[in-house]
Amino acid sequence: MHTKELIVKNGILVTQNKKHDIFQHGLIHICHGKIIFVGNEEGYCIPEDARLIDAQGGIIMPGFINTHTHIGMTLFRTLADDRADRLRKVLIPLEMKYVTPELVFLASQHCLVEMIQGGTTTLADMYYFEEKTALACEQAGIRAILAETAMHASTPDCRSVSETLQRTDILLEQFSDSESDLITIGIAPHAPYTLEKQELCNIAECADKRNIPVMSHLAEMNYETTYVHERFGMSPVEYYDECGLLNDRFLAAHCLLASHSDLDLLAERGCGIAHNMVANIKSGKGVAPVPQMLERGMRVGLGTDGPMSGNTMDMIHQLGYVSKLQKAMHKDPLIMPPQTVVDMATIGGAQALHMEKKIGSLEAGKRADIIIISTDAPSMYPIYDVYSALVYCASPRDVQTVLVDGRILMENRHLKTLDAPEIREKCTKYIDIIQADFGKDAPA
Repeated sequence: MHTKELIVKNGILVTQNKKHDIFQHGLIHICHGKIIFVGNEEGYCIPEDARLIDAQGGIIMPGFINTHTHIGMTLFRTLADDRADRLRKVLIPLEMKYVTPELVFLASQHCLVEMIQGGTTTLADMYYFEEKTALACEQAGIRAILAETAMHASTPDCRSVSETLQRTDILLEQFSDSESDLITIGIAPHAPYTLEKQELCNIAECADKRNIPVMSHLAEMNYETTYVHERFGMSPVEYYDECGLLNDRFLAAHCLLASHSDLDLLAERGCGIAHNMVANIKSGKGVAPVPQMLERGMRVGLGTDGPMSGNTMDMIHQLGYVSKLQKAMHKDPLIMPPQTVVDMATIGGAQALHMEKKIGSLEAGKRADIIIISTDAPSMYPIYDVYSALVYCASPRDVQTVLVDGRILMENRHLKTLDAPEIREKCTKYIDIIQADFGKDAPA
């Protein structure tokens, strides 16, 4: 339950509204999870019964929005790093052997500890047994879009795409009467190369009828591009459009290999993009054409990808890479400035998920998804430009307080909704089993 009246004050308030208003001595008034005032602290009449949160001179800003994750695979982190064709040779066999409802629940809980400690307030996840991830998210109090992953081959929880669609319907029914609106259910066709065309068309039809989000890996792999071109004579983006998937409810993860015409098509259809810089460069896949996306006015957010891809699941880790790698690629120090990067991590992520009317900026009428970042660390002082400090200087450990929907999930680094040591202890059982199977010769 969130506190009825809540005041966050005494900090540098970065609103992320259209004007990018910043209040050096800012205050936010929250009532029943909704923001009712954003502005200067001076002269504001604070209700006597309001709960006060003192930012202690830190940065008050919207929570980070992670637009692409697979948090149920967290217990596989550091297995088989730096291996070619890791998805097909390592990850999928791992999942088929080990992924169970209990593992997904514990892995999700463990990952949510890291995400909350890093300032994430919303995530978009595609994996298996998503009802368990939903339960973990509800207990943690985080906002989430969750989608069952569909593949032509059997997955850990479904033997066919039709079963995945049935599970999606069950999830929709289960969470339609949820006490809060923190959980949104979608559907996730895995990729163009893991489903047949008719299956993709069926998923598109299902999503259209139910008016639900769709998320998928797209234009990510070289073999994906070759497969689709040889079989259908078009690009993966054009192929998805022919299957009826591209629209303003669709979120495309990666798009590393999208051509100019592909970007034009994605922009025309109003699709969201999840840019996963750290995961992409770690795998040696390259750097997505994000500047060209932004030039087209596309909805671009940032993501970590899964714990086997990007490894760390905090968003602050992404920010510097997103800016610096584009500068290096284009040999241009002016490209991808810090404000643009912070935009993508907040309001841009909300736009990519088509949730910008509810979250992504601190404005009256929006939900109170807020984080406070301390400026006490030596690396965070002095601050002449708050955006530069966030992108080039901040660390996940600087995140002090996290609110979602006006509920305090972490305050002064103390988690309120999750017991991190207990969760870690419960995870040990699965980690011991996996380690025993792989022994000292775990894939690498």
